Amino acid sequence: NSNSNSNSNNQLKREYSGEFKQDKRHGYGTFTCANGDIYKGYWIENQAHGSGTYTWINQNQYIGEFVNGKKHGFAILTFPDGRKFHGEWQNSVCVKIEKI
Repeated sequence: NSNSNSNSNNQLKREYSGEFKQDKRHGYGTFTCANGDIYKGYWIENQAHGSGTYTWINQNQYIGEFVNGKKHGFAILTFPDGRKFHGEWQNSVCVKIEKI
């Protein structure tokens, strides 16, 4: 199933467009956070899981792996000024990083 839904609360908007399974985000989809950050990637049971891209509103970008809604595994971190780093994350904490 593919669908979209949105929630608004005090004019802060969250929106998801993508696949669902049993009314949960499941498969590929895009989620826009209330603060404007965007996650595009794979979902399992309402959590980012698998490969995806998280773009902060300031355009910093994490391109890599997610496990149970957290940055976990290897990824590339890019910045709008062109800097790029290769790193490893565990439970959304960067444990190793080096400039590319």
